[in-house]
Amino acid sequence: FIRIMKFKTLFFFPFWMVRASSKMKITFLTFHDTICVGVRFLRAVAEEQGAETTFVTLREQTFSLHPRKNYSKIAYETWAGGYVARSDTDVLPTDKEIRLTGDLIGMLDPDLLCISTRSYGLPMAEMIVRRAKWNFPILAGGWGPMMEPEKALKWAEHVGFGEGEQLIKLVSAFGKVEDGFRNLIYREWDKIIRNPSFRPLGEGQLNSLPFPLWNENEYVIKNDRVYKGGLFEGKTYRLLAGRGCPVGCSYCMGGQLKRLYKENYNEVMSPLRVMGVDRVLAEIKHHIGKHPETKVIRFIDELFPVKELWLDEFIEKYPKEIGDVEFDGYVRPEFHSEEHVDKLIGIGLKHCHLGIQSGSEQTRKDLYKRKHFSTSALKDFVEKLVRNGVETKYTLMSDTPLETEDSLIETL
Repeated sequence: FIRIMKFKTLFFFPFWMVRASSKMKITFLTFHDTICVGVRFLRAVAEEQGAETTFVTLREQTFSLHPRKNYSKIAYETWAGGYVARSDTDVLPTDKEIRLTGDLIGMLDPDLLCISTRSYGLPMAEMIVRRAKWNFPILAGGWGPMMEPEKALKWAEHVGFGEGEQLIKLVSAFGKVEDGFRNLIYREWDKIIRNPSFRPLGEGQLNSLPFPLWNENEYVIKNDRVYKGGLFEGKTYRLLAGRGCPVGCSYCMGGQLKRLYKENYNEVMSPLRVMGVDRVLAEIKHHIGKHPETKVIRFIDELFPVKELWLDEFIEKYPKEIGDVEFDGYVRPEFHSEEHVDKLIGIGLKHCHLGIQSGSEQTRKDLYKRKHFSTSALKDFVEKLVRNGVETKYTLMSDTPLETEDSLIETL
């Protein structure tokens, strides 16, 4: 329900009875991310309500080689052969790229600009907004504005908290953002107001979401130029089968959303919610129908689905409905049984990404709150994957000030 203040009277009415008088135009802006599946869900929900959406990303996430000593505190890095392959998330766009971003979005002239970013992008967003001097309202979202709304509210009228599908559905149906909408954070004079939140999406609601939207109404700004067109390139499709993570590691936001809902809204959310197998397979078939060149389905969830009944159904249906298309995901020894891993390999699991963080069990447990697996179990698991031809990559955290020389040696 929407609460509207008018002549000091409160009116309540269901939002599905409200429709904008004309098609609402919404532009989504993000940084260093052409994939951005979360925003693509929001685009699909908005267009389902009749809105017209555009996706703009300033820079792609690319990797370049640097001398190993020139590391960055805020960029993703891969170390090898004396060099570090570093993402460019710590590199500010050029003045021309900032101007092109402002000009492009000004030309699009949306009714609403939604800026989604992680924490590193907050200063970049503020710089772009202040230089562009747009006249349309801005709604900020993503981990950065959610964690530090006071910073985002310097350049945005509103911040959206948590999962955005229900909020963007309401905005698209109503035709604008109103202060009374749930999930909004905004400033009233010198006070920050947090509206009540929608309940996090349940598994049934996840099943009813439209497929993430990929189309030609997309732009990427890079190399001092603007490129237009569908941003899906290559042969790998990234799929998000659910929401949340059951672990809650100290360094990762993936498992922290449940804590934020509890602290700020006293809402209890399930730590892991997964779409049904039929919904997941329907999305894969929909994408392959549009892009038959697809060779790999990459599950980008924090953790490949873990429920035994879900896995049994997926293992039975995937080869029948999808065929021999390879897939990969975050499969882990503490959550996936040896039997299920064997069967997943048998139907097409060819790549696995393992978050190890540290080779020291004490560091993992005390510092990173990774209490669920031992080093010996991890070694056995990796050996099994390698024996079966599964390409395995690892995530390690190095150069943290709380590690000791002994713990670093354990990692080596």
